[in-house]
Amino acid sequence: MKLFMNSTDEKNISLAVKGYKIFFPSTFLTLKSKPIAGLKTNRKPVVGFNQKNCQLFSGRDNNALYDFDEYAAQDGIMPPPSGIKILIHNFHSSASAPMFAALASANPLATIDMQYFLIAKTGALGAPLLTALPDVLYGYDWSNSTNFTTDRIKETAYHEFSHASHFRKTSTSLWTDNIKFIVDYDLFSTTSYGHAGDPGVEKTDLIEMWGYFMGREYAHRRYGPNAHSSLTEYFNPATPINFINSWYAVAENGGHAGVNIFDWEHIPSRFLHDLLDHNGYNTDRTPQLPESNVVTDNVRNFTISTIYNYLDGSTTSPASLMNKLRGNLPSGNTVAAFDSLRTSYGY
Repeated sequence: MKLFMNSTDEKNISLAVKGYKIFFPSTFLTLKSKPIAGLKTNRKPVVGFNQKNCQLFSGRDNNALYDFDEYAAQDGIMPPPSGIKILIHNFHSSASAPMFAALASANPLATIDMQYFLIAKTGALGAPLLTALPDVLYGYDWSNSTNFTTDRIKETAYHEFSHASHFRKTSTSLWTDNIKFIVDYDLFSTTSYGHAGDPGVEKTDLIEMWGYFMGREYAHRRYGPNAHSSLTEYFNPATPINFINSWYAVAENGGHAGVNIFDWEHIPSRFLHDLLDHNGYNTDRTPQLPESNVVTDNVRNFTISTIYNYLDGSTTSPASLMNKLRGNLPSGNTVAAFDSLRTSYGY
């Protein structure tokens, strides 16, 4: 899940070729949106709330799904499941990947849990959607026009599709426990993710740790050091557009002089970035990018595949993932360096 805070070279390919669906069949919903140019209509590429920007988002999500499939193959991880059902709407301003359709036959949740989750994430569609359960929801009820830039839309989509990929690797119990946690905190708290130390928060921290890491990783892979939009929530100033205010920089130092190394104050997504990065990449560019000033990072050369392979059902917290990675250090790394990095994040 992700809570929210110009490119012209998009790929328009058929979702039918990839085996995906971005549509939502339901007698409760009125399908009015026209198909996106360049997409075949036999997959009904968008759930049809005839609202401004719905086609924009369905097209960008389609392309992000294609990107993710391509990048996942490069990295040796599983893509989202074939037949994934994606709901695009403007009843709310958050995205999530509860994987309800995929869960339905494996480990059904109580109806009340699904309804409360859907109410929290759509603001209006709890009961109607129970007859046509989505896997991924993308809400774009924004007043800020900067959220409509292509790289922001796709960074969020990459984040959610990384959850869908994680879902295929882990246990259904981890997923349903997280949904129940989100229901409790989204309806009755100021944050969907709870707080450090809350009972059950470690499972949500693990899931979101992977999601935030992968969203930024793939956004940087797609847009590079200077083709992103102005990321004003992380950097001041956020222009001119360059490497030190890129999606990579968000992952490297959290923006704003590297003070905030966590997402939502307790999700250690940047730890995973620090396992992969190499300071030479930071310093070989102009302008150079500084490391976070509160992190001791002398670890390098982990791979996305290595991290993903440890996200099975036996891994239920950031600490348990770190323990497994500690026993599989790439050549040139030391246990002492790994422990220093881990300590920087409070683990």
